[in-house]
This record gives sequence, C-alpha cells and structure tokens, in this order.
Amino acid sequence: VHITETKPPQDTKKEEEPANRMAEGAKVYVRDPHYSWIPATIESPEDDKMRVKVAVRLPKDWDSHTVVATGRGANNMKMDRLVKLSEYPNNELPLQNLDKEGTVSGKNDMADLANLHEASILFNLKSRHSNGCPYTRVGDIMVAVNPFDWIDGLYSPEKQEFYARNLIWQASLDSNDLIRPRSPEKGRPALLATAATERKAVGYDFEKLGINPHVYETSSLAYLGLAVEGNDQTILVTGESGAGKTETIKIVMDHLATVERSRPSWPESDRVQAANYHASDTVERVLKSNPMFEAFGNAKTTRNDNSSRFGKYTQLQFDVEDRDAAIKNGRRVPSCHLSGSKCITYLLEKSRVVSISQGEGTFHVFYQLLGAPDSDKMKIWDGLCGKSVADFAYMSSTTPEDIGGLAGPDHWPETVAALSVFGVEGDTFLDVMRSLCVILQLGNIVFDRETHDGEERAVISSTEELKKLSLLMGVPEADIADALTKRFMNTRGEEFTIFLKPNEARDGCDALSKEIYARVFDFLVSKCNGATEPQDSGSKGYGTISLLDIFGFESFKVNRFEQLCINFANERLQQKFVIDNFYAIKHEYEAEGIDIFDLSLVDNTDVMDLLEGKLGLITQLNEESVKKMAGGDESFVYKFKVVNSDSNRLIQDPLHRPYEFGVRHYAAPIKYDARRFIERNLDRIPADLLKCACQSNNNSLIREEFQKLSSGSETLEAGGLKKRSAATKHLVITKFRQQLTSLMSLIELSRTRYIRCVKPNKISAPRTMDQHHTASQLESAGLLTAIVISRESFPNRLSYELIME
Repeated sequence: VHITETKPPQDTKKEEEPANRMAEGAKVYVRDPHYSWIPATIESPEDDKMRVKVAVRLPKDWDSHTVVATGRGANNMKMDRLVKLSEYPNNELPLQNLDKEGTVSGKNDMADLANLHEASILFNLKSRHSNGCPYTRVGDIMVAVNPFDWIDGLYSPEKQEFYARNLIWQASLDSNDLIRPRSPEKGRPALLATAATERKAVGYDFEKLGINPHVYETSSLAYLGLAVEGNDQTILVTGESGAGKTETIKIVMDHLATVERSRPSWPESDRVQAANYHASDTVERVLKSNPMFEAFGNAKTTRNDNSSRFGKYTQLQFDVEDRDAAIKNGRRVPSCHLSGSKCITYLLEKSRVVSISQGEGTFHVFYQLLGAPDSDKMKIWDGLCGKSVADFAYMSSTTPEDIGGLAGPDHWPETVAALSVFGVEGDTFLDVMRSLCVILQLGNIVFDRETHDGEERAVISSTEELKKLSLLMGVPEADIADALTKRFMNTRGEEFTIFLKPNEARDGCDALSKEIYARVFDFLVSKCNGATEPQDSGSKGYGTISLLDIFGFESFKVNRFEQLCINFANERLQQKFVIDNFYAIKHEYEAEGIDIFDLSLVDNTDVMDLLEGKLGLITQLNEESVKKMAGGDESFVYKFKVVNSDSNRLIQDPLHRPYEFGVRHYAAPIKYDARRFIERNLDRIPADLLKCACQSNNNSLIREEFQKLSSGSETLEAGGLKKRSAATKHLVITKFRQQLTSLMSLIELSRTRYIRCVKPNKISAPRTMDQHHTASQLESAGLLTAIVISRESFPNRLSYELIME
C-alpha cells in the first residue's frame, strides 16, 4: 500500500519573492528574439496595468558565457523596454531565482526552483554549465549539457567509487524500505517508482551527503535496481547530434562494467589503483568495443567531430547473485558480475562512404588507415604507400581541417589493438583493411561515354585504376568492367545485354562500395558479439542493463531518406518517453479522481499516425517502392499528401516542389526532399555486381559475405513476392520499423531511465551557451513539461512504513 506526498516547502531564506510579483524592482525575464530570454528589472507598471516598463541590464560576465549575437553584447544591451503582459502566461513576467548576492541561484534538481518556468530552467542550466557542472536532475531524468571539455576529476576512479559507495554499498536496504514493483497491468511488467522515490526509499539524502548530479548516479541506481530488485534496466541516452551521447554512453558503460570492483569487500589494491581497474578480460572486451565502433561507425559532421552514424543498443549481461545467497554470504547487496554483452546496430549511414558533404568527413577508420605508418600499409596493400586522402576520389573533398581527433593517425594503433581483442588479427585483419582499400579503389574508377549506333554507353577510362582493383579483389579486369558497365538479363529463356550510361555505371559502382562497407561493419559487430557473449549463455539467464545510443533528431538544409528514418526513430523514443513520464501518472490520477495536467504539448501520437498509420507515410512509400515505376518519388509525395490532407502534422506548402513534403515533428517542422526515396528504400544491389563480388579470390571476407547476400536475393526472387506484405518486408524502412518495434519490446521489459543530452552551442566552446539553441532543445525534449508536472503533481510514492518512521 502506498500514499502520495507533495514536494517539501521551498527554502525562502535565500530566494524571496516580492509581495507584488510585478512590483517596481522585481527581477524578471523578458523574451528576446536573439537570446530567447534575457534578465530585466521592472521599473514601473503602466496605468492600464497590462504593460510594464523594464530595464534590461545584462550581467557583466554575459559575454564570457554566452554566444553573443552581433552587436548585442552586455555593453550594447543597456536599454528600457515597454512589455505587454498579455504576451506572457497569467499576464505576469517570469521571476528570476536569485540568492542574497543577487546572482542566479542554481539548483541540482530543477524541480526545486522557487520560480519554475522556461526561462528559469534555461538560466539554471546556464549557471551550472558556466561553473563546470554539466549535470542537473529533473526528477527522474538526468540532463547532461555537453561541456566540450574534459573536466579534471569528474570521471576518475575515485569519483566512480564515491557514487557507488553512497548510492549502492552504504544505502539503507532494510526490507521494509525497499520499493516494491507495482502490479503489472495489461501484460506489461511491473515498474519501479520514480527515481525521487528510490532515493528516499533506500535511505539517503543527496543534498545532505553532498552528492551532486552525475551520470554515475544513473548508472548506480540502475545497478542497484538490478541487484536488489532483480529488474532488468535500460538507460536511454538521447539528444541531437553533438550533444555528447556517445561520450555519455562510454562514461556510463565504463562505470557499470567496474561497479563490482568498488564493493568495500574487494581488495583495496584493485579498488584504488586505476591501472588495475579494468583487469578483467570480460570487462576489457566489453569496453574495447567502444574504440572499434567509433573508428568504423563514427564520422565528422558539421555539428559534431565524432558523430555516431548508426544506432547502437548495447546489452550488458550480469551474473546476478541470488538474494538469499547474498544474505547468507554476508552481502547486503547481491553481487552483479559483468559476464558479457550483446550489441545490436541500426541504420548505418553507409552512403557516407561515397558522398561527403562540405566540411564533413567519411568514417574515421579511412583516415586512420591512410595515416598509418608505411610499414603497416605495405602489409595491407602496397598501393597505399605514400598515398593521402587527395589520391582517392571518395575522400578528395576532405580538407586538412577535417582530419583530426579520432580520425587522426594517432588513433590507428588503438583501433588495431581493439580489433585484436575480438579476434580480428592476422589474415582476418588484412581482409578487413583490404576491403576498405577495395572501396577506395572503386571510387577511383572513372566512367566515360562512347556512342554505338546512336546509343550512349559507359566505358571505363581509368585502366590503371581498374588493374589495381582487379589485383585487390582477385577478379579479372574484364569481369569487373562488365559488371560495372552492363546488365545481363534473362527473360523467357532469352538472354540479352543492357549497356549502362556513365551515370548509371557510377551509381552501381557506388552501390557496391556502400554494400561492401555495410558487410564489413556487420562482420565486426558479429565478431564483437561472439567475443563478448557469455560462454554459458545458453544454460542460464542473465540480468541486463542496456544502453541505447541512437541518432539524435536531424534537420539539415536538405533532408533526405536517412533523415526521415532517423527522425522516425526519435519520434518512437519520444513516444516512449511520454508514456513513461506522463501517461503512467495520468492513468493513476484519473483513477483516483485527481485533476490531470494537459499533455497535448508533449503527446506525439498524431505524428506517429501520420508516419506509420494505416494510410501513413510508410505505407505510401512502400506501395510506390514495390511498383518501381518511373516518377515514383513524386507519385509517393502526391498520394501521401492527398490521403493525409486532414492531418495537422502534415505541412501543405504551396511553394513545395512536387518531390517535397513537410512534417511537424515533436522537435521541429522539417521539409523533406523525396528524390531517390524509393531507390534508397529498395536498397538492392544489381545481380551482376553481386556475382562479381562473390568471385573475389583475394578477399575471403567479401566473397563469403556477398555469397550470403546472393543466397538471400535468390530466395527472395524465388518467392515470387505476390503479396504486398511479402513484397514490402525486405524494404529498408519496413525492416527498420521492425527493428524499432523489437527494440521497444525489449525496453518495455525493463525499468527505463533517461539521460537527456543538450548541446549548449554550435561552436564547441567550453562553458558557453547559445541560449536560443539550448531553449529549443529543452522545449522539443519535453523537459519543461516534465519539470512542471513534477512540481504541480504528487511526484513521490512512499510506503506507509517509511512515512511512520
């Protein structure tokens, strides 16, 4: 039996509000087109009481911690404004949270702000960010503002041990205090109460213990939930590109992998010596997956120098000690030894291999390979010696400024070492690297045109490059040339040849390059899982703590098929976030007759209906993809707009071109360019190219992987594809949707925790905030609504026993 409690009264000693909120001298915020919100002081109300005169005076350190708009620095913003109160909620200006010294008083938990609104949340994060505090609580959510700097001591072994000691080993775990799962409803698993309740139930007070917000708090609570309650855990790390998701995942994974070593009974020498911290072979293998995936799956974008260009769901598998056995052995917290891991990847951006936008880069591993010592290059392929990015067409658009960070040559030894941990060494290592060389060489093939009987045909003019490619693959030059420039068809027993045009041949060459890289990546994922999977995984079950690192919401000048898939995934995650944080509470309140809050601002059900409803985008795109008719992209857009014309989430702009459409996503409205949507949705490589790759005598990885692919294609063709459901199940967006559905099913079986990453500016400047950009992220992430609900509702659920104590 549980009862609810409200938040304790706020401390009014440090933050005092004027009796009249709009009185002269009140410190407030006013809207600003450049900064979203700026601080001001009320000078005097007007006679009609619907307008006030305010004095804008920016703090002296404003320019030091703010991305300053041109001509609008602290010295240029000393002005008076007449503000209409009707443009603000409740006809009042939002009040500042100030301490006795008159400076913004930052709070560890934003639900504790005396004056809670969008502006106070923005300035609370800015205050903490400028002071080197990247983490802030929002009840059950951890907000992580990317510091764009490595803060000394923040991630040390001692810091890891501090959080584990206070939140796990020294937590009060009396049986009467433990949180009991709620009764399952509609077949869903029981869930733990909110994180705020967990803190009280296990008997610690964060503020009194001096425990500042940290992602180690999230990982410690996840470990505790698995060890004590036996509930699988999932940590969802979300945010836009450049917000720090990848680094956050690495930090959390490192902590979870080594928590058991911080147990007080563990030998002191192993607990305090960083050199021994990752001594376990299992732990080393799990953690070594990070540099491998970063090399092969990450790239520089205009927003992030180390952007994950794929989604990754990592399931850490723990051997959880039975609770009775733990008590018998004198352990208050059952042991959870990391036994292995499993990784599932999603939607690799393989198009980056053949096409790089200005100011961006291809996957890091290509730069590492070209920057490797010539002695290493010679062992792989002598054609690499003395070569640089300028010698390969796929990379020639890269400037020296694009090479650095994880793409730099200094990281080559780390990548090689990481691969060896997973058995990618010797001939297997050479096959992987030579596959990358094949890709680079395919990019150097040049197609010219020649005319036969008035028909334009593609011909390979770069004979020397073709010769190099032939030697690399172990396939005759003539066979490669035929596969790239011709299509051999068989209709009703009659064979005939179609000669490709140069642009068609180039598209086929690029398709082969992309598929080779995708196969190499999948091969490495398989090797990683084989090396990290527990040896006896078939004979026993394991408790799991899973981490999801998936692409953030994307909006570019031109948004294509890849952005649609990425934003669809983010809509699914937002839907899960809303269900976990809002609807679970909504159903309880309605059952108990408590007035409920408005969820329309965060509910994205109508967006999901537009995307995956019965007549939604996915259905329309798949139907046009199956037809494979000329002009299919524009036909798809037309039909999609017609059948969904009544959706308020579909943007119907008369200025749209026939291939353009817009969607009002939860994060922002996005215009999509549907050209080549159908081609990318089909994602099928021509049979002639498949056959060519299967003949590779010098690269067993390419040969074997493409033989698997060829076998699957033959099975597909043999099936006839008579029914629409059968015809569409092999399309990219259908497979991705199925992957997301399976992912959500896994997450539903666990206790979900959230880390919301925020990108404070677009220039990667430490301790500096672009207020307008940050405010838009807070709004789109639903954080403002989460905070308001936490304050205005009954956020904590406690047992009668704990209340009595």
